[in-house]
Amino acid sequence: MPFNYFEDRYEIQEIIGEGGEGRILKALDKAVDRFVAIKELKLRNKKREEALREARAIARISHPNVVSLYDVIEDEEEIYLIMEYVEGISLRELLQEYHMMDFQTALGIFIQVALAVEFAHNHGILHLDIKPENILVSSSGVVKLTDFGIARFVTEPEDAGKIMGTTHYLAPESLRGKYSVASDVFALGVILYEMLAGENPFYSYSQEEAYKKILEFDPPLISSLRKDVPEEFDQILAKALAKHPGRRFKDVTRFRIKVERFFEYDYPEEPIREIFEQEKSKPPRTITLGKKALRTLTFRTSHALGLASASFMVSFIARDGNLIDSLIFTALVLIVSFLTVPLGGFLIFALSSYIIAKTSIFSSVLLIALGIFLFWLLRDISKEGALAGLALATSPIGIEGALLSILFHKKKLSSIFSGLICYLSLSFLVIFFLNQSNEFLSSSVFLLPLPGKTFAFKFLNLVSVPVVALLVSAGIYRILKGKAKNFSSAISLFLVGAALLSLNQAGYLKEIFSLERLSISLFAAILYGVYDLIRRAPDNI
Repeated sequence: MPFNYFEDRYEIQEIIGEGGEGRILKALDKAVDRFVAIKELKLRNKKREEALREARAIARISHPNVVSLYDVIEDEEEIYLIMEYVEGISLRELLQEYHMMDFQTALGIFIQVALAVEFAHNHGILHLDIKPENILVSSSGVVKLTDFGIARFVTEPEDAGKIMGTTHYLAPESLRGKYSVASDVFALGVILYEMLAGENPFYSYSQEEAYKKILEFDPPLISSLRKDVPEEFDQILAKALAKHPGRRFKDVTRFRIKVERFFEYDYPEEPIREIFEQEKSKPPRTITLGKKALRTLTFRTSHALGLASASFMVSFIARDGNLIDSLIFTALVLIVSFLTVPLGGFLIFALSSYIIAKTSIFSSVLLIALGIFLFWLLRDISKEGALAGLALATSPIGIEGALLSILFHKKKLSSIFSGLICYLSLSFLVIFFLNQSNEFLSSSVFLLPLPGKTFAFKFLNLVSVPVVALLVSAGIYRILKGKAKNFSSAISLFLVGAALLSLNQAGYLKEIFSLERLSISLFAAILYGVYDLIRRAPDNI
């Protein structure tokens, strides 16, 4: 379009966007003294009727969260849509600046987009290209949905096999050319997940790998990635991102209502406006919502108890069984851990280093190094890691091996490491007190017999299978990349058990593990795999 084309009414200011269809221009409408956005649609790339699809779709929708259409001007080679100009930035730019969104801010943006999509659906229009680039966030906190370029009317026949939309926001059925309300629900779920996790759950550098992720990959739970998101919210996202459209929310309204239960403001734009009021010179990388006191106390209690039990194990060994010194050491770590979990983990090794410095400088330096490494790991500790150590409570029937491997095969390194610390610590305490008890209690029907005469043999028997199986399970899950992932825990337990049994038969291990506990763990893991396979069966259709 020549820049003098609209000189009589429009004064072109600048080009604000360019794409395959044409440019988007910012202009001043001199007749009413307001800025507008002029979108070019080049007819050489598409038919006139197809080019006018977007205009017809927007014309049906008059909603506060949809960019308004003021006029349509047709030329021989181009069509120009005169649209509302939104003073602000796209959600993509916002994500690039803040990475992760604050929980309430993300909900405020989602609710407004959902209202726009919901209104479009009620008027028989599917958007089919919902993505951060097509969501505009104004400085006043109002969110606008734009670009209905590939929108389809519900009554239109499907173009079988034609993939429309942006790769990383496509629903699984869209890869087969099938589109419905559920397709937009899926895209909304991806955007909400991306705002909370800081990255698209199906992102990949290759289109083929992205398609594979969309069809097979189950994203990590949001509550495992950040602590300000309630666990109940995981179920909402899981339902929105279900592989089979029949398992998703039936419409956007149900999805929005579920999300709104977690929203704490009167109006959606209130938390969004706050990010524009912050100093632009110091934009935060992440926005962290203050945790509620009760939930914070619960998290810190579980973390502190896990670290305190680890400190007792370390100090008890370092002080040659001195109970008083170990209790003082444990109390100190417990207090510090309530204040800051990473520092509590570091303190365990720092104090141990001080204790043994008189006998071995090398060992002391090594412990300090381990403490620094632990501090680095625990800087992003998740509650699943600390609470997983409580799996020891099921040790009387041997299920803890299956439980640990099932719980962690999708978790990140900090979760696995913190869970191992807690589990090993509690195992140490259990064996310690059993060692002090009478023979009847140690071999009662409530706890399967632990072979071995010494403390070390009993401790190794208790922890060898579940801990090794956990690490093997994590490796197998990544190697399989979605294939037989339901049984990665069972496979790992079988391999570990086979290895230990072979060593036992060869005479290298005599009284290290009990076959009964391994068998029960394997059986439990297989049952869980079958259950998970049946539960996810509709997703694979």
